[in-house]
Amino acid sequence: MDLGTLFFGRSTRANATNYDGSVVVGWQDFNGPWKSAVWRKNPAGGYFPNEYILIDTAGNPNDEYNQIGECSAVSADGNWIGGYGDFANNNEPWIWSRDSGVINLGTFPGLGNGYVSGISADGSIVVGWFDGFFFGDPRTPFIWTHENGLQEFNTYIRNELGDSTYTHQVYTAESISPNGLYVAGYGVDTSTFLYFAYRVTLNGTTGISSITSEKIDMYPNPTSGFTTIENKGQATLTVSDIRGRVVIKTEINGKYSLDLTEYNSGIYFVTILSNDKLRTEKIIKN
Repeated sequence: MDLGTLFFGRSTRANATNYDGSVVVGWQDFNGPWKSAVWRKNPAGGYFPNEYILIDTAGNPNDEYNQIGECSAVSADGNWIGGYGDFANNNEPWIWSRDSGVINLGTFPGLGNGYVSGISADGSIVVGWFDGFFFGDPRTPFIWTHENGLQEFNTYIRNELGDSTYTHQVYTAESISPNGLYVAGYGVDTSTFLYFAYRVTLNGTTGISSITSEKIDMYPNPTSGFTTIENKGQATLTVSDIRGRVVIKTEINGKYSLDLTEYNSGIYFVTILSNDKLRTEKIIKN
């Protein structure tokens, strides 16, 4: 089945599909750079025409600086999509859902474009890599979670999992299992310069059992400074900016007054982790 293109004579490519094929993601070419493309199954048959993922949903859908880069991964249920960074978002890997909008995952100094290769079924764990800055430079793998943000994967294996990599240097995190327990990819043995395949077990390291679609009750939103967050019991509250950088992280117990007075105007993401469940909500600071 040809999924089609938005522009006659211009190419498209599908890179990934969710578990039942109802959401297919890839790229659309128009003016040279490959931009996001999402095809959704039409109940009447076939697929609807592909759509761009927009950084600002109120902005110009034809502006290439408002169109996020190509899609490379999708969660099993089709709710979370991830992809390749380009000039529109400072070359950062990104994820997206209808509720959250685009979340830029961050970057490491001195590296090239970031690429999302896999997303766990619930969207709680993302893996991928950054290209080297120069052609031929090795890739740098990463793991990202809503709670802890972006981490270099070799460092994560050593410090979080307690596994010594010895002469084995992981180059990429190619995929993650739907249950978020296993990451696979390849690297290089620096003593022999041979490639090796690996599988890493993450069991018990992320502390997150599920992401719930339950909304975070907070008001006012938008806010010019303070917003009240309704919460029951103890929880970890994290606030990230549009580029995925954590700006606030604190422990809360019950209702909480969040102070954004000193922060720049824009879009932020509030994440609450409690009882191994994760809720994320967008907030606008005026």
